[in-house]
Amino acid sequence: MKSEEEYVLSKGFLVFMDEYLHRKDAGSGIVDVASVIKSFEEKNMAQARKSVKVGLSDILAETASFDLEKIKGIDRALSGESLPTLSQMRAKHWARYKNAIKRGEIRGEIEYYMIKAIFDDTMVGSPEEREAMSRMLSDYETPPD
Repeated sequence: MKSEEEYVLSKGFLVFMDEYLHRKDAGSGIVDVASVIKSFEEKNMAQARKSVKVGLSDILAETASFDLEKIKGIDRALSGESLPTLSQMRAKHWARYKNAIKRGEIRGEIEYYMIKAIFDDTMVGSPEEREAMSRMLSDYETPPD
């Protein structure tokens, strides 16, 4: 995330989507993403930014199989909160994914978690992309000699 505004919008998107997808009840024992991010922000902003990026990858992978009507409804709700829409975040995220596939290698931990989240969703990617992701993940996870 290059700017403070981008971080704030991404964090808002993540918190909204986490609540939307996981509908937490008080005392449910489910982790509240907003509280976790706030805790990171108080200690280490770099870690907070990293956790938001990883969380975004997880949320976008989790929503990969949503149908168009569900996406439109979520987009309307996000727009109503002056947050980036799911469609906007997906387009940005998928461009990074496609660039990594084209490049054939993972550059860093954030990209690793993005590719891993996409790979773990067995519905995403052509057979060729899935083969490339598998190789890229293996290469990244294997320490150099």
